[in-house]
Amino acid sequence: VCCAASTLGIGTVNLLGELLGLPIKRKLADGYLSVHLPENLDAEALTLARFAIQGFQYNMRELAKSYPNYISI
Repeated sequence: VCCAASTLGIGTVNLLGELLGLPIKRKLADGYLSVHLPENLDAEALTLARFAIQGFQYNMRELAKSYPNYISI
């Protein structure tokens, strides 16, 4: 479960920063992931970032359904 959640989080960060080229600030530590987007994103970048984050949220909800004892959203 931890591996799946970590993979989803890191994959989303990579999508935002590397594939979409957004100037994100990220912090990654054991069991902790923080991502900050700049406030001045243009409309297209904001739409793409929201889509990526919604995808992460969807996948985490699906994972939580399979492992309700380990993940709560």
